[in-house]
Amino acid sequence: MTRERLLTTEEVVAEASQRGFEISERTLKYYVSLGLVSRPGRHPSAKADKRVLYFPEEVLDTLAEIRRLQDSGLTLEQIRQFLTGSARPDLQALAESSETEGTRMAERVIRALLSQEVGQAYRDFLSLPLETGDEALRESGRAFYQKVLEALVGAERARQIVTRTFARLTPAQWERKLTPLLRMRAERSGNRAGAGGNLLGRTLTSQLHELANRILAGQPAETELAEVKARLKRLTAKYSGVPETNAQRHEIARFMSKALEVYSEALWLLEEGARSGDRPLVQRAVARADRAGVILEHLENMIAEKRELLRLCHEEDLQIP
Repeated sequence: MTRERLLTTEEVVAEASQRGFEISERTLKYYVSLGLVSRPGRHPSAKADKRVLYFPEEVLDTLAEIRRLQDSGLTLEQIRQFLTGSARPDLQALAESSETEGTRMAERVIRALLSQEVGQAYRDFLSLPLETGDEALRESGRAFYQKVLEALVGAERARQIVTRTFARLTPAQWERKLTPLLRMRAERSGNRAGAGGNLLGRTLTSQLHELANRILAGQPAETELAEVKARLKRLTAKYSGVPETNAQRHEIARFMSKALEVYSEALWLLEEGARSGDRPLVQRAVARADRAGVILEHLENMIAEKRELLRLCHEEDLQIP
């Protein structure tokens, strides 16, 4: 009888990345605390280190399902209800809807987010002064979401939704809806909390910063540079050739490809700087790595906005043509 394969936390993170989605150890522990993922346990082998905890291999399927449900607009609490079988019938039906149906709605939302009218509402929000009060921020955010809804269901239906639904939001709910917009507004004003935008971006940007510091300190970095180059090559191949007919994946791939191109430029500058001892080249590499992180931050915010809009569409039971 074949024994079930067990994975350490580090192995779960690594294999999730190989399957095409990123998850951090902190997020994995958070999912365990919420009851989304079963708690890890000791290895049954008497020879195993009892200090190390292991997950069953099926945790990777659970994590992939959590990602799919998040992309469909469900909150983590709703996902927990679905995974534990305690979800309402309407939520159960939503979570079990076909991938094609969910993808179609997500692609409509992506196209709406990329429309010219929505882009103007987006720029209007980002251009607000940092001292703008909460009510003015909410009004501008309301205008942004109404523009997106107009692109999905028409002006009159969008106005009805915004009047009824957005008017009753609590300050905490408003903060959640405006978080992606506020994050980009802070970035545009030069008041950014940190570079990277998502786990991949934070990892690559931080890694290139560390390599730059080693090179500037005169320490060898050839092995690490080669490892980063190989990873960028694999990622570039993964995100190339996504057809435009799949708007959702194509737009994500477009952002990723651009970010990876800039990361590759940064890596080339680091290699040249290490070879020639040219410190300005290394400093330029750091700036390019930061720029790639900003691109991925844009992507992360777009994904967050998409999830908020999908959640709203599901809550309102919108029938998108």
